[in-house]
Amino acid sequence: MDISERLTTPNNKEEWLKRSLKALEYPDPTSIVPCLQCPSDTAPSDDDDERIADTCLWKLVLWLETHKICQWDALKRHREFQPNNTNTKRNLASSSRVEVLEKYMTDCGCPPHYVEQLWYCDERKRFRVIRWIISRAIVLSFKNSQPKHAYTPPRSSCEETLGFHTDDDTVIPHALLLRKTYLRKLRLVQDDANRKLGEMQMLAIASANEKQKNAFTK
Repeated sequence: MDISERLTTPNNKEEWLKRSLKALEYPDPTSIVPCLQCPSDTAPSDDDDERIADTCLWKLVLWLETHKICQWDALKRHREFQPNNTNTKRNLASSSRVEVLEKYMTDCGCPPHYVEQLWYCDERKRFRVIRWIISRAIVLSFKNSQPKHAYTPPRSSCEETLGFHTDDDTVIPHALLLRKTYLRKLRLVQDDANRKLGEMQMLAIASANEKQKNAFTK
């Protein structure tokens, strides 16, 4: 069984989505929230809400592939995702975009049954696909952030370092990525403080030298 099938659905999907995308440094997580919505039926539709929802899903997958996952090379990515498949006036059911998404998910290793039977029209199945591809991006981001030949601690060590215990292997990469983001920001603050401290020390030295020079000239 794929590990994502053992996950319970978050109580607040929107908050989960925004937190996950923030950890991935997505430029505007709130703008992509409509991707969680799904069509009311499987027929082609020009309904604005359905069109926006499917367009957001398309943009989300494209951004994850371009910036985090990189499953396809640049040429194939351009050919499959742009420009013919970016018609925002049609929902997935009335365009070829769904075929591209299903092909892409399969290439990424998504379980085949995730993208079967009109998954994009079922709220539970649609969210399962979104959660899988975001989790994939987070895991790859964490792996890519590690130095080459770096030692990867066992699971128990990771949990001890983070100060929590979990039986869910998918939580650890999320937590490590969030912790890494926090530490990076903390390091920037420390660097700024060190720079200002250095400037203050230089001013103090300059002031002392000036006083000493003035004392000699008297």
